[in-house]
Amino acid sequence: MKAALTYLFKNKRYKEIQDAYIKATTKYKAALTVWAEHESLTISENFEFKTLVADKIHYLQSIESWIHTYNRIKRQCSAGLIYFYSERGSKTIPNPKLDDYRIVSENSSTIETYQCYSETHRRLMSSCREAMERFRAGSFNNFKLDVVTQIALGEKRILAIAEVLKKAHSCESKYSRAWKVFAKGRKFDDIPLHELESVRENVFETKNLFLYHYNQNPKLISLILGVDILPVDSFAVEAIAQEEDIYALLASNRKVDIETFHADVHLEPGKELKRAILDSISYGVRCNFVDTYSISKFYTLRRDFDAIGVYFDDAVSKIKDNSAAVKAYNKDRGNEAAEFIEDYLRASTKGSALYDYIENYKQEKDKRDSAKRIQRSYPKGFFATFGELDIDTCTLSNVINVIESESRVKLKQKELEEVERKRIEAERKKQEEERKKQEIRDLKNCVSSWPQPTNSYVDCFSLYYYYPTTCCWDASPDEWDVRNLIWDFKANPNRPQSIIEITSRHQKAVNEVVPDIKRVLLKFFGSNVSKLTLVCIPSSKRIVTERRYKDFSSNLCNVTGMANGYPYVHVAEEGDASHLGGIVQAQFSVDCSFFKGRYVILFDDVITSGRSMERFKRLLESAGATVIAGLSIGKTKHERQCFNPINRL
Repeated sequence: MKAALTYLFKNKRYKEIQDAYIKATTKYKAALTVWAEHESLTISENFEFKTLVADKIHYLQSIESWIHTYNRIKRQCSAGLIYFYSERGSKTIPNPKLDDYRIVSENSSTIETYQCYSETHRRLMSSCREAMERFRAGSFNNFKLDVVTQIALGEKRILAIAEVLKKAHSCESKYSRAWKVFAKGRKFDDIPLHELESVRENVFETKNLFLYHYNQNPKLISLILGVDILPVDSFAVEAIAQEEDIYALLASNRKVDIETFHADVHLEPGKELKRAILDSISYGVRCNFVDTYSISKFYTLRRDFDAIGVYFDDAVSKIKDNSAAVKAYNKDRGNEAAEFIEDYLRASTKGSALYDYIENYKQEKDKRDSAKRIQRSYPKGFFATFGELDIDTCTLSNVINVIESESRVKLKQKELEEVERKRIEAERKKQEEERKKQEIRDLKNCVSSWPQPTNSYVDCFSLYYYYPTTCCWDASPDEWDVRNLIWDFKANPNRPQSIIEITSRHQKAVNEVVPDIKRVLLKFFGSNVSKLTLVCIPSSKRIVTERRYKDFSSNLCNVTGMANGYPYVHVAEEGDASHLGGIVQAQFSVDCSFFKGRYVILFDDVITSGRSMERFKRLLESAGATVIAGLSIGKTKHERQCFNPINRL
């Protein structure tokens, strides 16, 4: 019996089970508890249970990692975790079980995205609520994930709306008269956003000043502008320009001295005499009467014009400006389509048939011009609403219908333009996606000959084969050179060294490997190397990462033209070195806004299984990047190779 027990205790398997069990109850205690609960087992000291634990030791290590990830997510992304569970049908975060730890760990990137959406939503709620309500087309108290996501993704548009509202509120406060005309009795919230986007402070300032003077001197302004006065409630460019001129005129208060002129004038019968009789400068230049129209008739004509209080030259201008209307009037009455002498007086006499005809003609022309403006301004909306309607020949009722339908035509124009914009944008995105897909294919074709590590789908190139000291042969001097090169590059020696020595050795290693890596990149990528972004896979410690990669990344990117991703990758939580048996994995974070759409070359000092490459590939691709390939100084081998890869280029 004693001999049997002695054999049992010396047995290697027994020792392995005991060591594994001690490891599980110390380093993986939380994982052991969760696993035992999941399997409905009771933790005990009997050998059968210890054997079961020893067989599951790697699984317990994974569970421990899940627990760490879950606790980090719950601590840093509580809102994102709540949204994640709400998507799975749970209103609260449940007490975690083994499956919860696993699922949260596997979906940590998604939860972090939800957290980012939640924080953006909360920030916008605090600073831009009115703009959010405009963006969502009404007030809301719905904070479901789809709403929060929509708000977060629309942040840029919401901030733009907030700026529009800020400017509009400022004009509402500073220029009350102009705002009252602009609002047309509407509350601020009832004014459409596209109208508020047209608000300009300089325009409102001009309108406000003009309205002040208009309210003080409406008759004076009407006298100055006459029939040319534009609507007071108009914010059109022409109206604002007119109001600026009036304001400048009324604000100037300038006086002009007029000197008296004396002269004796003797006029011979002819054009000069006729001009003098009519007090005109236009007669003989812009119009001429037949020779049979006597001087006495000129005097009679002058008397008739004086009776109605109109200058002859004004009558000439009116005839010339309305020549088409005058000719149409005479033609309608069976006469020649021409201008007659009698028309000058009749066109200027209010209440006469010709005067009224001209006014109606002008109004109809204005209406047709307005309809043409609508047709020019909104051609697609006009055609969709009225087809090929000819404004010049259609009935006046059709013209009025066009004018009254302006808002409908404008809305239709916007709808059609939006459809066209979406079509063009979709086509542009499709072309851009196809271009990027082709670019990715071209870049990946550059490295199609590179092998993939055991546990990664990343095509990788290593300068040298690295033989660990555990290999069962004596290393050659060249193999020792590679080992020392890699160890010096790592800048994290196992034996005591001063910082100065570590830095010196590392810099020497950098100076040696950078030219070789440049040669590799130019060999395989050529001029396309400038499209790449270098990302060095960090150490589990921040200080080591900085020592190892900061200067190296900068130097390599300077000589190759690659973008440097080093400042945008961070060690969020430090961990233990995996090659030294570490349990706690370091946690890394990347700047999604920087990496979105980038083509990445990963770099590690040594590739063994490729797990680090694969892990970082997934992290960067979750941020929107595309990992093209990986590089390293060394590739771990346990069997001697004939040549190092760098020597075959």
